Amino acid sequence: MKIFNNTRLLHAAHLAVLLLVCACGSVTDPVGSSNLDGGTDTDTDGDTDSDTDSDTDSDSDTDSDTDSDTDTDTDTDTGPVTDEYICDDLDDDSDSEIDEGCDDDSDDYCDENMAISGTPLECPNGGHDCDDANPDIYPGSATHQEGIDYDCDGLNEYMMTLVLSVDDVLVDLCLNGNFVSTLGAYSNQWPYTDTYYLVMETGDNTLGIHGQDLGLAISAFIATVEVDGQEFRSDGVMPPSSSIPYTSADPEWTQTEWRYFPTLATGPEVNWCHPVFDDSSWGPAIRSGIDGTTPVSNWGWLGYAPWNFGCPTAPNCPGDFYSYYTDSVIDNEPMWIWDYNPTSLADAWFRLNVTIP
Repeated sequence: MKIFNNTRLLHAAHLAVLLLVCACGSVTDPVGSSNLDGGTDTDTDGDTDSDTDSDTDSDSDTDSDTDSDTDTDTDTDTGPVTDEYICDDLDDDSDSEIDEGCDDDSDDYCDENMAISGTPLECPNGGHDCDDANPDIYPGSATHQEGIDYDCDGLNEYMMTLVLSVDDVLVDLCLNGNFVSTLGAYSNQWPYTDTYYLVMETGDNTLGIHGQDLGLAISAFIATVEVDGQEFRSDGVMPPSSSIPYTSADPEWTQTEWRYFPTLATGPEVNWCHPVFDDSSWGPAIRSGIDGTTPVSNWGWLGYAPWNFGCPTAPNCPGDFYSYYTDSVIDNEPMWIWDYNPTSLADAWFRLNVTIP
């Protein structure tokens, strides 16, 4: 009887253990759980996150980053981290190509957005190409494209058209301190005209004209300037009623855009054609050609009469200006302007300042 009783006690102990185990299982896996792995998450892959892959991140792939692709970096592509970022004759991004993107337009200048090491074969002329999709745009380019920075100096360029006739000789023509090396075929044959095409840039620009009279009487010129929708015609103020030149105290001093070097000196300072030059001491250009004023009536109608002798038809004649005199717009015509101080100079220097927005 004692042995029988012990056996029953043993079975009862086993039953208690089983009940205890079942009780524990009901605590870790409550009713409604979809996980049978004994953990505390809700997936079935045996890890401790909430997705269904086999790693411990939360992006549903099988690597150890968090960007949802299958590589081991943290960007969203599937290639290597390194990109081609420098022009150096090397394959920096391991794609079997060298310096791709450095010179897409094949003008031998590297894209301004690319770094350069040494003198790579892709861009032997250097960098700073401000438009690597256009082979005509690069540092120092002279291929004009209106309103575009085609030489990569940070300023947009605009073509200026100048029609000019000088009595008697055009000595110098300059723009922003740069002198035109080859003057027109009629630069010493007034009253014929030449047309010049020069490039102005965004900001302040200065056109300079240096004329000479071979008879030591007066040096005069007539001109039109067109640039970026603006038009300027040579013009000045009437000569003073006395032989005394105008001074800065006279209202006429600022009534014309053309400035004239008003002294008997040999010439102005060397940088007289540069935009930063201070021309506040230069006087106003003087109109010529009104009957009763010097140089009297042989000039006639503000410059019309000099065209009436021995001058063939346009384009190489002041006939280029006829339309200004026949359009019925008063004061629209360009005027002959000259070097009153008084009329005894061989040379005269003029400046026109133009600002392009």
